[in-house]
Amino acid sequence: PNLRKHVKRAFNSAARALEVIDSPKHRLRVQLHLEAAKCDAAEDSLIKAAQEVTKAKSLDYVATAAEQAQFRRARPLD
Repeated sequence: PNLRKHVKRAFNSAARALEVIDSPKHRLRVQLHLEAAKCDAAEDSLIKAAQEVTKAKSLDYVATAAEQAQFRRARPLD
């Protein structure tokens, strides 16, 4: 539990760095925001978790055809 803050900080720093350089790695940013949301939810910070999920959902990413078939969704991380 005490390491969770360090991990969340790393996820947020990585997502912020990708945003600053305008990286096309939107899927990676989505995954980083969702993992940060899990950290927030585990600490009962549901408002922060919801904000991270909103950030993740606002990004546009492309799923592979295999993922779309497996999950039957165009955006399986949503």
